[in-house]
Parts: sequence; C-alpha cells; structure tokens
Amino acid sequence: MELINSLVSEVPVFPPVAKPCSDGEEWKTCVSGSCAETTCERRVLPNACTEDCNYGCYCSDGGTRPFPRPKHCPRNEVYRACVSSSCAEATCQKPTVGPACTADCRSGCFCEDGFFRNDAQLCVERDQCP
Repeated sequence: MELINSLVSEVPVFPPVAKPCSDGEEWKTCVSGSCAETTCERRVLPNACTEDCNYGCYCSDGGTRPFPRPKHCPRNEVYRACVSSSCAEATCQKPTVGPACTADCRSGCFCEDGFFRNDAQLCVERDQCP
C-alpha cells in the first residue's frame, strides 16, 4: 500500500481542458499567482513572481484588466485611471503636489484641478481651506 501511495503522489496534475475566453483574453496553463496580470491598481514586478502554476483566462499579452469605473464622482472630483499614490492630489495641508512621485498607480475619484482635499475629505477651492 505504501508503494501505491508514493506512486500516486508522483503522478503529475494536469490542468483542465481550455475553456473559451472573452475578447482580449486567452487561456493560459501556468501563470504565477502573484504575477497573473497587471492592472492600474496592481503593477506587476517580474522579479517578485512566485513559482506556483495557475490556469484560466488571463489578459492577452500586453493587455491589462481595467477596474470598474465609478458611475459618479463626488462634487469637484473627476475619475483618473492612473495616479501616483504619493502625488495623487493637492490638499489644504499640502497645496503643492510633488516634487518626487512614486511609480505606483491608483485609479479613482480625485480632486479636479484647482481644488484641494480638506480634513472632511471634500474637494474645495483654496479660499475654503482653513
């Protein structure tokens, strides 16, 4: 019985048969779980990929999977697809953005140009800042 168990544990596990994928996607059989896809929210760093093997429909090479865009941004805010987390927007406490920005990428609603985020998390004109 021990011999059978050791032989069974050495049998390779094969991925399932390829399934149809949506436009812009393709079936992939060995994709790292930590580096599956790049999105604006999650930039993939190739040297940080794990060696596990996943299968399924993934973006075609060079493609990215967009995040759902909010239907409506609050007053004085606009949707932006890719903004550095360290230089996202001006605030009442820090009215100048920069000078050095990180290379990460966030999407969402941000203050329109000429508006500043206050302590109540609203985008206001400069003269409305404390």
